[in-house]
Amino acid sequence: MKLVRLGGLVGYDNTLWNGSVVLPDDAPIRKYIRHYRKFVLQLNVALADDDRVEICQLPVGDGITLCRRVK
Repeated sequence: MKLVRLGGLVGYDNTLWNGSVVLPDDAPIRKYIRHYRKFVLQLNVALADDDRVEICQLPVGDGITLCRRVK
């Protein structure tokens, strides 16, 4: 976010990752989805914890997250 000016917008795609981010850890999902799920979860948590941004997650396709820099 250092490179984004105040009020700037960044979009991230696939942030719901086939809906796997809301499933329990032991849910029966494909191997490749399980592998990348942890990275998507880490990104989502990092964005939610970052007080420099306001986020809006859109349930379109595999999910789109928009971040607006506020600090």
